[in-house]
Order: sequence, then structure tokens, then C-alpha cells
Amino acid sequence: MLVVLVEDTDYHRSALLQSVPSAEALMNKTAFPILALALLVAPSTAKAQVSVDIAKITCMQFVQYKITDPEKIIIWLSGYYHGLHHSLTVDTQSVLENTKKIEEYCFKHPELLVLKAVEEVVGPMP
Repeated sequence: MLVVLVEDTDYHRSALLQSVPSAEALMNKTAFPILALALLVAPSTAKAQVSVDIAKITCMQFVQYKITDPEKIIIWLSGYYHGLHHSLTVDTQSVLENTKKIEEYCFKHPELLVLKAVEEVVGPMP
């Protein structure tokens, strides 16, 4: 904003100072809209933390993606069992193959727990 003072009088100075909003007034006018916008956006970006008991997931929940993508569950289980055996080597190809086998088995046995299906398909786990 360009302001040109024609005369250098006290009247013009006081009129100019009154027309310029103070920092406090400007902050009061903008604080509420910013706060309202933040409150509207915050709930949509926040993600709820959910705990899942892997031992209670049924085959039906597994194949219907009720918890998450079945591949993610099998990857987690693979990491868990490899950790129990202190093994740092994971064959990713076999994990993908086992996921497909476990999904097929779970389609046929929807009431079974996934951990039981994993034992049936892959073998007994410790």
C-alpha cells in the first residue's frame, strides 16, 4: 500500500495512524479463522492407533481384509517367527508364496484362526 502525505500536519498524521490497523487488531481478526481451519483439518489428518491381537484374527477376517492386507499380516508373522529363531534372513519369494497358500486355505476354513492356518500350511511354529 502506497501512502502519500500531501501536507505534513498533525491532522494528516493522526488520520493516517488511525487508518492503519494495529498488530493486535490484525492478530485478533486472523486468529479465529486460523484456529477454526486448524480444528477442521486436524481430525482428518490424525490417525487412530489400533492394537490388534494377531492370535485372534480369523481366516474370514484375513481373506476379507477386515484387519489389513493379508500380505502385511504374513510379513509381520514371518518377521516375528524369524525373530524367535534369531534368523536375520528372510526369503521374500517364499513369504509371497505362503501368503497365497494361506489365503487359499483360509477361503476353505473361514472359522479357523490365521495362526492355525499358518501352522497347517507352512508347518508348526515354535
